[in-house]
Amino acid sequence: MRSFVAVEVTDAGALERIASVQRCLAGWGRQVGAENLHFTLAFLGEIDDAAAAAAGRALGSVSFEPFTVLFRGVGAFPSAKSPRVVWAGVDEKGGGALAALARTVCSALGVSPDIRGRPHLTMLRIGARKDMRDALGGLGGEELGSQRVDHVKLKKSVLTRQGPVYSDLAEVGAA
Repeated sequence: MRSFVAVEVTDAGALERIASVQRCLAGWGRQVGAENLHFTLAFLGEIDDAAAAAAGRALGSVSFEPFTVLFRGVGAFPSAKSPRVVWAGVDEKGGGALAALARTVCSALGVSPDIRGRPHLTMLRIGARKDMRDALGGLGGEELGSQRVDHVKLKKSVLTRQGPVYSDLAEVGAA
């Protein structure tokens, strides 16, 4: 099964602000549904049931203090001129806390950290690359709410034509 460890976005206010930006960018790409918005802390890839059970047990050993991230800024990877993904960024303090949590999770699971650059939240996936510099120009400093991080989940991902379907395999709460 395809799996990863993530922090889900659950704050209603943040979800509404993110959805508002997604509506403004409708037509540019495929929106990530509110139920699928998350920060990936560790991508495990294809694992079997035994490995998933072991990952769930290892995740249970993770201890962290709750913290808050502020969603700030909208951008694109690899660039706004030729994007594949439109993302929401996070503030420096929350981003640092997410990166530290990712390192802790990866250490517990025995995998290499997969945080490249600053943590981000994927909002849209772009099929055909289109120049989005004008569309994204005014969103660089946009504040999209905040999220208290107090749970981490091991997720299963099933890829379908309509997009991925995620389900929970294990969960750990903050200390």
